[in-house]
Parts: sequence; structure tokens; C-alpha cells
Amino acid sequence: GALCDDAMTLGERLRHALILPYRQHCASLALSASLGIACAPLHGREPEALLRAANLATLEAKASGRDALRAFDPALLERAERRDRLREAFVEALRAGELELHVQPQFDRRTGKLDGGEALIRWNSKRLARWVPPPEILAAAGEAGLLPELDLWVLRTAAALQKSWLGVPGAPPRLGINISSVTLHDPRFAGQLRAVLEEHALPPEALEIEIPEDLAVRDLPGVARTMGAIHEIGVPLALDDFGAGHSNLTHVVNLPVQRLKLDRCNVSLLPDDPKAYAILRTTMAMARSMGIEVIAEGVETEAQAEALERLGCHVIQGWLMARAMPPAELLRQFAPGPAQVAAG
Repeated sequence: GALCDDAMTLGERLRHALILPYRQHCASLALSASLGIACAPLHGREPEALLRAANLATLEAKASGRDALRAFDPALLERAERRDRLREAFVEALRAGELELHVQPQFDRRTGKLDGGEALIRWNSKRLARWVPPPEILAAAGEAGLLPELDLWVLRTAAALQKSWLGVPGAPPRLGINISSVTLHDPRFAGQLRAVLEEHALPPEALEIEIPEDLAVRDLPGVARTMGAIHEIGVPLALDDFGAGHSNLTHVVNLPVQRLKLDRCNVSLLPDDPKAYAILRTTMAMARSMGIEVIAEGVETEAQAEALERLGCHVIQGWLMARAMPPAELLRQFAPGPAQVAAG
């Protein structure tokens, strides 16, 4: 109503006042403000409800960018309640063992054999009665403060799976796992990794830790210690999503990585986009000169695979070859001879 319109007008005046530079002697300080507005009784009658509405509007303003002003919308409350339900269901699922690891195979086109696999989290929620996409899983884990616990679950589950696969014909010789930024900043993670390997008597080369490329570029000092410790243990490191827009080729020189995983955005443009082809050709030349292996993600067509082979990239991952699948299904499809069932 009119009262809310007045509040928005006042909020706009306040926002403009705050963004004016603050000067003290010779120094000038630029400020920014994200403002959220909720009005009684339209958005709540009780103080707690009104404060929550204002806070949700402020969060929406922050998400919109600097110096934003937003009024509360009932849809914000619906989204917040949906996030709350998801978070509560995730906490319950992690404790109850409801999460699964599926594996997407990685193929070497020269040999026709599995070169490795990537472990991917899957969650069929009983409480929500649906499969929950991985981005929602990670968001729920982050909001619950459980990303380190989720990473440790992935590590332990992947190690147990690889232990069960040692010596099994057709099984992936290594399994890549994705680790969150929170865990990569934790100095304890390398010790946890070493302990899990020892617990399962697993050779370090049976696992691979995938590092988000944007994180390595954005915060190398923050993760360098953990990456160095992982490298010393002997577990290979892969730089994930390489070429997604953050890439700095000189950065790779400073990283103890054994593999680059080409981002699917450039792969999807093959074989017809000259710019994508040139970027990948440069990347392959750099990787060869440094003795770094390259794998292409998101390969969906034979034409893309053939273009990658012309560039010298022979290891591919994507729907062209196989989607992520339960471990037992992977062995049924790719192990020679009688089907073998793996634990995990």
C-alpha cells in the first residue's frame, strides 16, 4: 500500500545517501549498501515475521548486486521454506546413509578401455520423494555447515569402492572425487586423506582429487598448502573445468597437477567453432610441454570426439560413451566375462 511505497521512497533516498563517497582529510572511502524492506501488516504482524521478511528482502538485494534495494515478496518466503526443507532432509539423509556414489566412466579412445572414472553424488530423497540434483545437494550441505562431512563421506566411500575394485578386470584404475573449497582450505584434510588410504591399504594412485579451476586461480595461496600435501602423499591432482573463463595458463605452472579436465563449454562448440578449436589447441600444446595429461568432459557427439582426437586429446568423458551409473551397473557393462558385483 501507500505505506510500503513511502518506505521504498525512503529506502531509495537512504541508498543514494550511503553511496556518496565519505571523505576524511585526503582519503575518500566509497560505500555500498544493500537494503531490504518489509512493511507491516502486509508482510507480517509479529516482530519476528516482519524481521524475517526484511532479512529475506535484504538477502535478495545482495544477490542482485551492489547498491540494490528490494521489497519483500511472498515468493522469497516460499523459496526460503523450500531451502529449509531441503537442508533438514539432507541432514537426515547424510546420517541415515541415503546418499549414493555413481561413477561416470572415462575412456581412452586409443585402447577402448576405461582410463578412470569420476565419482558423483546422487540422492533419491525419501523425505522429499524425488531425486535431488547435485547443485541442490551442495547448497543444502553448505547451508547446514556439513560440506566437510560430505567431502569426507565421498572420500571414504570412493576409497572403499576402489579397494573392492583392485584387480577386477574392467574396473576404473582410478576414481576422481570432487572436494569443496571449504575442505581444500582445511589443513587437516591431507591427514584425513592419508588415514583413509592407510585404512583401506589403497595405493594413492587409485584416487584422484579434482580441484575447481576457478578456485585455484582465485585463491592459490589459500589452497596451495593442501594441494602440496596431497601431491606429497602421491594422490594425483586434476584441475577441473579448465577453460571455463577463469583460465590463466601461467597459473598451471604453479600447480602440482597431473591432469587438466577441459571444460564442457569449449568442448560443446566443437568441431565448428574456430575460436574454441584454437583455445583447445593451445591448451593441448601447453599440457604436452609440461607433461600434463588432458581429459575432455561433456563429450556428447562423435564429431566432438573426433575433433578432440585431432587435437591430441584421447581420453573423454560424457554421454557419448556413458552416463554416470551405479558401480555394480558399471561393472556389468564394462567388465569382461561374467558380471561381478562390487561392494559400496
